[in-house]
Amino acid sequence: MDKNKKMYQANKKHPLYSEIRSIVRKSMGLDQLVEKVVHKLGNVTRAYITGQIAKGLDDQEIDFVLIGDEIDSDYLVTLLGKVETLIRRKVKCFILRDDEEKGYLTGFPEALLLWVK
Repeated sequence: MDKNKKMYQANKKHPLYSEIRSIVRKSMGLDQLVEKVVHKLGNVTRAYITGQIAKGLDDQEIDFVLIGDEIDSDYLVTLLGKVETLIRRKVKCFILRDDEEKGYLTGFPEALLLWVK
């Protein structure tokens, strides 16, 4: 870590945490990311964010997990390119079937559920 850099993390127990998280999410463009990706793909049942963003820390890379069946991965690649340009951040997206969700997400306790069908 850079000597002159300070890292901050949100207090999840604070009564205003959910409101502040919503404001940050909107300002970072995550609301746009969810809308652009989830509604135009196949049968997406849930969408999560993992990694630093899910922990409440800023990052130039967003780790996104889509759960569902028959998700059009070719169309997803096209959409992600557009979204990356729009929000000026790198987006990594993982696609899992419903039966893979629990096993995969146990490795990401910070996973933040963004959308449910």
